[in-house]
Amino acid sequence: MKLEEKIAYLRKKNGWSQEELAFRLDVSRQAVSKWEMGASLPDLDNVLKMSEIFGCSTDYLLKDDGAEKTVEEKPEQPPQSSKPKKTVLKLVEDLFWLVMTLVYLLWSFLSGDWHITWLLWPVAGIAFAMMELVVKIFEVAKENKRKK
Repeated sequence: MKLEEKIAYLRKKNGWSQEELAFRLDVSRQAVSKWEMGASLPDLDNVLKMSEIFGCSTDYLLKDDGAEKTVEEKPEQPPQSSKPKKTVLKLVEDLFWLVMTLVYLLWSFLSGDWHITWLLWPVAGIAFAMMELVVKIFEVAKENKRKK
C-alpha cells in the first residue's frame, strides 16, 4: 500500500472526514485531498503528526511494503469535538443569549415592568443548559452508532 492509500485508509478507519483530519493536522482540507490522490506529499512534520494521531509508526506510513500489521490499535478515547461542532455550538449559544437579551429589553421597555423581568435570566440559563444537554446526548448517540 502506498502512502496516499494509507492516509485515506487510516482516516476512514477512524471515521474522520478529510476536513476533520485537516483540522487535527492544522492543514487545509485541500492538502489532505492532494495527499490522498498522490498529487503531493505531506512534509515530515505532518507525517510525524499522522503517526501520532493514527497510532502507527512513521515506517508504516512511509514504506510501501504493505506491513499493515504494524498499525497499533488505539486505546478507546472519549470522543473529541472537532472545530466545526464547537463553532456551530458557540454560534447557537451566542444567538440564544442575544435573543434572550433582546426579549428582556423589549419586554421591560414596552411593559415598564422592570422589577419582575429579572426572572428571565435564570429561566434562560436553565433553558440553555437543557438545550446543551440535548445536543450532547445526540452527539453521544451518534458516536455510539458510528462505533457499531
